[in-house]
Amino acid sequence: MSEIFYLRMQRDELLALKSTIEIKFLTDTLKVYPVRFKGYCQFIAWSDNHYPPFIKVKCEDKPKEGDIIWALGLVGFVVKSNNNYAEVQTVYSQDFYAKVVVDRSSVMGILKGGNPPKIEFLPYGSDIKVGDTLYLQEHPGVYVGTVKYVFSSPPFITVEVEPLWRYEVWTRFSLLEPLYIF
Repeated sequence: MSEIFYLRMQRDELLALKSTIEIKFLTDTLKVYPVRFKGYCQFIAWSDNHYPPFIKVKCEDKPKEGDIIWALGLVGFVVKSNNNYAEVQTVYSQDFYAKVVVDRSSVMGILKGGNPPKIEFLPYGSDIKVGDTLYLQEHPGVYVGTVKYVFSSPPFITVEVEPLWRYEVWTRFSLLEPLYIF
């Protein structure tokens, strides 16, 4: 079965649970990275017609700054909230940054938002291939996207990322509250 099918199954399970989910990072048995499902959010507006850097949503539960907005893949993080309304900085924003990990090879990097989002300054020779899936480092169950292009320019590699979230398709999102336990 395709990876998208598994991601959809994972999303459906998360939406059905509506409770705390604990995800253990395979190489780190001492830390647990839980994410709590808080409810759904409905799309209200975006700031740009193409690849919106910010969107506005209305949520069932009151969102807080730093909450994760998710729809099959990472949409972005809540940057402002007022009652049940939130402004979300998306992966398409030039000011968006997140720590990510390549699922297949465990290579870590910093995703910089934009159109397209990129990971820059990876060491030359890093094990990254087109089609690899990326997830948030702090929350391994929250997938970000797939590797679209790999550009080698020694001593670095630059990776272009295709977000799993498609702004033109999704209008309903999940609100996830990260629970930091260290």
